[in-house]
Amino acid sequence: MVRFQLLALATITAVAAAHVPTFAAAQSERLIPLVDGRTCWTPTSNRCFRYDESRRTATRSGFGNVRVSSRIEVKPGFITESGFVAIERAISKQTGGHIYGR
Repeated sequence: MVRFQLLALATITAVAAAHVPTFAAAQSERLIPLVDGRTCWTPTSNRCFRYDESRRTATRSGFGNVRVSSRIEVKPGFITESGFVAIERAISKQTGGHIYGR
């Protein structure tokens, strides 16, 4: 009788655990490759910025450079969609033009 109850409890626990969404599944976002040169939202998209891997900076024509932190990379060479948007916003906040003498 006790074995049957323990087996039933283990089965219920296993079934319940299998139906609980995992943290990784809930937080999943598409990964975008951070390419030295031109990084784009999709391969055919016009949402792009220039990325310089040696300086770890991103820029668009007419705007200043934005530092890209290594913390934004989910895994080496890849950023999430929210990371891409954060870089875009940081670039857009620039007043424009390259400031010489810094």
